[in-house]
Amino acid sequence: MEKSLAHWRAEHPLLFVSMAICIGLLLQYYAANQGFIVTPLKSCSIMVFSLIAYYTNEKYNPHFQWQGIFIIVIMIVWGFCMGSTLPSSIPQFKLHNTTSSYWIASELPFIKNLREAMIQKMNLYIITKEESGFAQALLLGVKSSLDKNILIAYLQLGIIHIIAISGMHIDLIFKSVLKLTQWKPQHSIFKWLELILLLGGVWTYTLIAFASASIVRASIFFSIYLIGRFFNQPRYTLNCIAGGLLMMLLWDSKSGSQIGLQLSYAAVVGIYLFHPLLQKLVPMDNVLLTMIWSSFSISFAAQLTTLPLLLYHFHQISPIILVSNFIIVPLSNLLLYALLIFIISPSIWNIPPILGNGIQYYIHGLNRGILFFYEKGMGNTLYSKWDSPQVCLYYLCLLGLYLWWHQAKARYLLYILGIVVVFQFIKLFSS
Repeated sequence: MEKSLAHWRAEHPLLFVSMAICIGLLLQYYAANQGFIVTPLKSCSIMVFSLIAYYTNEKYNPHFQWQGIFIIVIMIVWGFCMGSTLPSSIPQFKLHNTTSSYWIASELPFIKNLREAMIQKMNLYIITKEESGFAQALLLGVKSSLDKNILIAYLQLGIIHIIAISGMHIDLIFKSVLKLTQWKPQHSIFKWLELILLLGGVWTYTLIAFASASIVRASIFFSIYLIGRFFNQPRYTLNCIAGGLLMMLLWDSKSGSQIGLQLSYAAVVGIYLFHPLLQKLVPMDNVLLTMIWSSFSISFAAQLTTLPLLLYHFHQISPIILVSNFIIVPLSNLLLYALLIFIISPSIWNIPPILGNGIQYYIHGLNRGILFFYEKGMGNTLYSKWDSPQVCLYYLCLLGLYLWWHQAKARYLLYILGIVVVFQFIKLFSS
């Protein structure tokens, strides 16, 4: 039995709330660019008025047919007002944003000493400066010792996100700790200990990695998921993603304009929606081929939803970004596992020197391969400038494609065709 929009909204309330608020923030951004400013007093008045209107309608007309749409409109208005209440809420897009809107005590003595101990261990057993700097950047986000040529090569090949601390690192920590706790007794005390251990591990690593915006987003998502899992709540991934986004927007409405936030959430949503469909598209019995196809489908799903944002903000994209991510992401995952084992390995039986030497050769070979492809001209970029209507059109068509693929109904293809035709007419008769 198909689920109606009301069922989806009941299962994913945070998804609809966060989407409506994001639409309101986007409208406020364009209104501010046109010189339309709403004062904080007017914003509060609008929010109070919309709340009174809702409760009045609920009291005198409880069976209102368009009540769901009415609520979404109120959420959009509230998102508009959220953006208007901050004097400097007009988004400022930056490629390299080192500032953070979140105050987190990442310089606590315990965290600082632990970070310095990890850096010293890598400097001691990964002898060469280039490989040691790359390991520190990959594991801790310390980019001061990272070779600039390597950084440019990763950027041009479209795989710079591998060096940035992100949800991939948190997922690694989460799965590693979860494997250690899966043999615990089924008692409430041990379940509490597991929750504390998982949350402590995730947020300790977040603080060690300087609590950058990308890793804070990932930590919030995993925290919501873990707490909901602990209390046996329905684990809807889209709801967890939207919950994290909503917390970020409520803390700072300007964070929605950050390019990193947009790309990370677009990639996660793309992987969640399209990876299962692509995985089922080519069923395989061979374990190795299944792993290869799974890696490729994850990379392709992420590129589907991040492509328009890359073309909108940067107006360029690497032509081999899909292939480079398909090859490098699994290799970087292996390196992350090796670095994690290296960091926690005890100083007995010469384990750290052996692991450090192996990691050094691995990083050297990986970076030499990246530089080889970059120097052969494979990092040349394709230029295409997209505007806001094109981005919206792309996502509407992608949504229609997903619904058609998921529900196998031809009307969604007609919707896609209609959207494209309308867009072409607008472009044809525009000045």
